[in-house]
This record gives sequence, C-alpha cells and structure tokens, in this order.
Amino acid sequence: PEKRIVRLYGQQNFLNNSSRAQATATQVNTAAGEGYDELSRQAAEAQQAGNASKAIETYQKALQLRPEWDDGRWNLAMLCFSTARYPEAIASLKIFLERKPAFGTAWAVMGLSEFETRDFKNALIHLERGEELGFGGSAGSVRVARLRLATLLNLDGQFERAMQTLAPETASSPLDKEVQLVLGVALLRRRLLPEQIEPAKNSLIETAGEVAALLQNSKYDLAFTKFELILKEYPGIPFLHYAFGTALLALSRYDEAEKQIREELKISPQSELPYLRLASLALKRRQPAEALPLAQRAAQIAADSTEAHYLWGRASFDLGQNETAVRELESASRLSPGSPEVHFNLAKAYVRAKLPEKAEEERTIFAHLNALAEQQRSKTGNQAYGAHNAADVGPNRTESAKPTPQHP
Repeated sequence: PEKRIVRLYGQQNFLNNSSRAQATATQVNTAAGEGYDELSRQAAEAQQAGNASKAIETYQKALQLRPEWDDGRWNLAMLCFSTARYPEAIASLKIFLERKPAFGTAWAVMGLSEFETRDFKNALIHLERGEELGFGGSAGSVRVARLRLATLLNLDGQFERAMQTLAPETASSPLDKEVQLVLGVALLRRRLLPEQIEPAKNSLIETAGEVAALLQNSKYDLAFTKFELILKEYPGIPFLHYAFGTALLALSRYDEAEKQIREELKISPQSELPYLRLASLALKRRQPAEALPLAQRAAQIAADSTEAHYLWGRASFDLGQNETAVRELESASRLSPGSPEVHFNLAKAYVRAKLPEKAEEERTIFAHLNALAEQQRSKTGNQAYGAHNAADVGPNRTESAKPTPQHP
C-alpha cells in the first residue's frame, strides 16, 4: 500500500502531466543559450516519453546552466519523487521553495518525501505548512497528503488534530481502509504507524476508526451503539472509555459521561486525561471544589499540560483563590499563548486582582484570537466531538506550537 500511495500522488499530479512537459518545451525560446535550449527541449521530450531517468539527468544538466528555471526545477523534483528518488526530490524542492515559499503543494511533496526517508520530524513540519497553504492536486493526492499528516500527528501524540485532519475524508462510503486505520489509532491514542499495528489488534483498530468517522460526522447514535459493542468485547482497552465519555460530554449527557470516564480512571490512573475530563465536568456542574483536586492531580502528572493549569486556575477563581487563579492561568497562557479561553479567564482574574491594565491587555488579545477562531470555524465547521475534545484551551502536553518551516 505504501508504494501504491506514493505512485498515486506522483502520477496523478505529474507523470500523466504531458501538457506540463509540452508547456515547458515551449518556454525554451525565451531562455538564453543554445545549450540550455537544447537540454530543456530534450528533458521535456524524455518526460513526455515516460523516460524518467533520462529526463532527470537532462533536467539536472539544464539547471546547472539556468538554476532559476522554476518549471524545470519543479519537474525534476516531481520526477524524482515519482521514481522514489526521495533525497534528490528533497534537495530539488529546497531550492524551489526558496523561490516559491507560498506553494503549498511543494511543501506537501517535500513532507511526503521526508516521510519515505523516515525523517518524520521534518515531514510533519512541512506537511503542516502545506496544509496551511493548501494541498493541490486531485482528490486522491490530497487524501494521501492528509493521511500522511494524520499519521505523523498520531506519532506526535496530537490525536484530536489527527482526527480533524481526516474529517473531510470520512464522508465517503465505504470508508477508505487506510483512513479508517489512522482514525482508529487516533481514537485509541496510540503513537503508531499503521504498519506497526499488531495483527491481533487490527479488528479493534478498524472498528475504532469506524466509530471515529461516525463521531466526526456527528452520527452519535450509531457511534454510541458501536462503542457499547466494542466495550463488551474489549472492556479493558485504554482510552476507549475515555473516548466514549468525551463523546457523551459533547451532548451534555453528563451522568453517563462521568461513568465512562471513571471507568477510564481505573484503567489509566497514570494518565492526566481522565482527571482533566472529570475536572471539566465538575466545572460545568458548578462544583469547583470537586474540580480543584482533579485539576491539581492532572498537573502533577503532566506539568506542561495547558488544560490542567487552565482548569486549576478556573476552579481556584470560582473558589475565591484569586492569587492561585492568576498564577495558574498565567502558566496556561505561557504554554498556549494562542488560546482565546485562557486569555478571557485571565482577564477576569486580573480584574479581581485590581490590575486593570493587564486585564485590558488580555481582553484585547482575547478579541483578536476569538475572531481568528471564528474565521477558522467558518472554514472547517465545528464538529461537536472535536470541539469539546480540544477543550478550547490550545494544545495539551502532547501538542506543541508549530515550528517555523526551515530549509535545513
């Protein structure tokens, strides 16, 4: 399946792109130098004829004479990618992106090439950049890019984002098997590549992926029925009760949600997640005294969890412990400076602490971030399950701010 996916992306975008090769050939009249003209013509002809090796060699020679030839550089990169010459594709794309940094498809192809060379850190950075700028190509090509990005997000522990990345791919029926596996890995919070799934767990992961797809499409009744069936067969699987409880919370079915999350607590007492969900639930029920020790325990387990400090700060504020509230909300703000909710509640704490200038600064930041969040929701929609699961406070311990794309 891996090689098939690579061929799909390359072929659908470029190897069948004879018209692009013809367009490249027509540009030779504008280039200076007979050597370059002849080499660019030969390269385009070889590409049209399907002779990838000769086309690559000839493009390389032409680019030595004319390094700024962007179409040639792009064709070279895609020929290398499509023929599994990934290091050469990466090298060519680095040069291309220095001149065309806003071309999302180029970032995506570089990330896909790095994925194939097992450079997962850079692959994640560059696929994220491609997603921000926009993946190009056919529906199949975009699906490949989303699959790889979601797979890398799973490896990085960003499970909610992995599911949200694949949300556009869940509407089709039947569900693509590879999409289903990656979704299942995300729902069960496993840092795994699909090929690392144990054969004995394959059925579980597939069913979990089916449930995740239903949740992404807000088909809760069907998802809940499947949750109950899975839990009968696999009652002790970590994070299955947690996922069920989180989905129930999204529909404000608090008593049922609490039951599931407390079951998760028995299975995963060393994870901060059930403590966070129970603390959040207690605050929804206006029970800050119950929320406080749960949030504190979560912060003990995961000191760099934004949500733990946020919930600790909110519970402290509701209990009148404003000094602690300010401290914890400031910690949450440092961990996730892009969270509107954190800045909103920090402004409230500053008002109570009689720090009007700081409060006004936080209100201004909140207004800006909230407007950006509304714009994003208008583009992507607001699935109830994903929206609740993200807790509206930014990344948790397993998530981090996106690094700036670099040219190594």
